[in-house]
Amino acid sequence: MNIKDRDPGDSMNGDIPYKDALDFDIPTLARESGQNILDANGVMDGPAKVVYQFLRLEGEKLETFKDAVDWGAYEEHLERFRDEDTSVRIDDFLDDLHEREKLDILVVEDRNTHGLYGGEIEDGTPYNALVRDSKITVKDDDTSGGSHGVGKFINYGLSMSSMVLFYSNLPEELLEQDLEAEDVETQVKNSPRLVGRGLLPDYRRDDKRILAGEEIWFGTDDPSDQTERPVSMWGATAERTAERLGLARPDVPGTSVAIVGFGQPNGEVPPDIDDAVETLKHAIAYHFWPAMEMGDLEVEIVGPDGDAESVTVNRAMDEFAPEITPFVKIFRQYQSADDVLGEPGDVAKTTIDFDFQPKGEDPIDGSVNLGVRVPTAADLEYTGVINHVAIFRGRGMVVDYLPKGSLASRGRDFHAILAAGKARSWPDGSPSKVDEAVDKFLRAAEPAEHDEWDNHPKLQQNYKGRCAGTVRDIQGDYLKEALLPLIRTEDDNEGDMVPSVSALFDLGTEGRGTDDDDHGLIQCTVLNRHFDQTERRWVYEAEVSPKPEVHGSWDATLSFRPKGEDNNKAGNINVADEGIELVHPAPGASVGTAVKERDRSPDLRVGVVNAAASVPEVTIRVRSEQLPSTNPRTGDIGAISLSATGDVETADEPDAATDGGD
Repeated sequence: MNIKDRDPGDSMNGDIPYKDALDFDIPTLARESGQNILDANGVMDGPAKVVYQFLRLEGEKLETFKDAVDWGAYEEHLERFRDEDTSVRIDDFLDDLHEREKLDILVVEDRNTHGLYGGEIEDGTPYNALVRDSKITVKDDDTSGGSHGVGKFINYGLSMSSMVLFYSNLPEELLEQDLEAEDVETQVKNSPRLVGRGLLPDYRRDDKRILAGEEIWFGTDDPSDQTERPVSMWGATAERTAERLGLARPDVPGTSVAIVGFGQPNGEVPPDIDDAVETLKHAIAYHFWPAMEMGDLEVEIVGPDGDAESVTVNRAMDEFAPEITPFVKIFRQYQSADDVLGEPGDVAKTTIDFDFQPKGEDPIDGSVNLGVRVPTAADLEYTGVINHVAIFRGRGMVVDYLPKGSLASRGRDFHAILAAGKARSWPDGSPSKVDEAVDKFLRAAEPAEHDEWDNHPKLQQNYKGRCAGTVRDIQGDYLKEALLPLIRTEDDNEGDMVPSVSALFDLGTEGRGTDDDDHGLIQCTVLNRHFDQTERRWVYEAEVSPKPEVHGSWDATLSFRPKGEDNNKAGNINVADEGIELVHPAPGASVGTAVKERDRSPDLRVGVVNAAASVPEVTIRVRSEQLPSTNPRTGDIGAISLSATGDVETADEPDAATDGGD
């Protein structure tokens, strides 16, 4: 264990670096670890595999761990942060450790990957990119998932002790690569490698010195090394120490990352491991079904009892992530489909064409594939992803599920995939040079969390013209132009539109329609809704308007209501603080939230719309409070509706109270 002092005049680091760059939760861990492991598989033959192992050390195993890592010295520094306002939950962690005398560790073990090669201070290597450096990333090719170098901080963000250990086996395949790293042959020969780091905020040790908490290192002393800190253990020493730490791994290439004191910043202490396992299974399947379907990624989860279970696409569809089923079915069928949709279950394919220009190069004409499917009655059970488009590229991770319910309002319901870059040729073909260029283009449009394609600095740095506009059009206007001809319904004999499939089956909600009660003067038409798996909240888009007979100003109050048995309304769910916004500007209209006081029930936060007589309608987006379950299939969430009530000002009866529809 080593602590490095800074000079008295140095600036202080009041919290862990980049704590705001990522959401420190299990779905983010799944995305970050999954795409990093796929990236690290580049020089290897065969698929990458990741094993998420939850350890709960107690008794002799806990004491052995503490002795191996010099826990007493580390805990002295943790104690200095009690009652400090940092993102590290040190108070809760230490209290729990002393009370239960148990330590939770999550080990993310990847296999068939290139391992952590590179010298202790050698720039541009996987070792320093993951262990030492900040905002530095090293990837094997231009289409790798990570491009910001901050994803590694998810490991520290999920460690209530802010300690992470790294144990790595280096493969002989590295010797066949033209690597610029120093002395790779010796590193491969001396493998495995073990090192650890504590990433704590800085604090004043006395009036004259500042202690650099982020310079806490675990390893072995080497007086000849110029870093003046512990360096990596190698070979038999590393192997023996890893066994004492509980980190023994198979003799296969790859890296184990141990998150010591596992817990989520807003989660329970101690963590509910069963819930964490279920959340992790769902997140992996939800985000990585393309990579798993292609055979590029294998996933296993091991609980504290040692029981292991494989996460596969077919198991996910049957058991813990059934909402991915329509997207997987599109992926398996769409390459041979035509461009016409028919009955429920039918799949169609079309393309979206665009151009972009890398700096210093000629413009490139690119394309992405769009696969679309008409939902069946079974698909409509999972309303959170109806009328969504799963977008992904060659790393096989779903970047986002784009809500496109407004398009379905002009036709039929659908599910769709947008396969871009190297993924455009999947599942049976090989990517073209243009596909590879598109993959690189869209990679530059991803932020640190890899959860969207939008205007980001690397995009502007590497591409000319309206590159950001093109990225947005691929998901906006271009997508709309390609999708609408497939889902637009034809007029029936009476001249009315044939209803969308969702109108033919019960969605467990009033859905798009309104409950037009004879006395209600406010209308609320739901355009789209989905459950945000990451934030654990419902998101609704709705059109709110007064009925035609209203000619004065009008107000509307929006509230969420869960449904109990027999579709009856049961209780209430708060609108999130500042959880309502206008989707489109509407002069004369404003939105906000308010707390509604109730005598016999807890107070309720609602959304409020205030509109002048000149405003015929508004389109709003309303978010619920964060809910306790991440899975909308469970009883913790169930069906939900959006209710609207309002006040209107008419010529005859000013401020008439009304009760609108759901």
